[in-house]
Amino acid sequence: MDGGSSSDGGVSSDGATSCGAAGSLVSTQNTTCLPCIVGSCCGSDQACSGLPACLTLVQCMQACQSTDQSCISSCANSSPTGQSAYNDFSQCLGVQCPGCPGLPEQGIADL
Repeated sequence: MDGGSSSDGGVSSDGATSCGAAGSLVSTQNTTCLPCIVGSCCGSDQACSGLPACLTLVQCMQACQSTDQSCISSCANSSPTGQSAYNDFSQCLGVQCPGCPGLPEQGIADL
């Protein structure tokens, strides 16, 4: 629980580049994203990473435009058991890590 505070690449004490697999699935060229996930969203990353359905959602949702409710709903319906952990991870990224791309959430695109 060291928080992975390395600022030069986000390498945690176990040699991984993130706290969990979900963070490594976030597709971005922004070099501040992964260290932020390690430092600020490690708990939600690990919770999502522990659920294959959540990891599936991370991958699926990244292919959706934030305004494409049909795509978002299709992803959510394909992996409902991962939805809660996915939402927690997505919300953490949105609040704590502005350098990371936003992950769409079901129902949010209708706003």
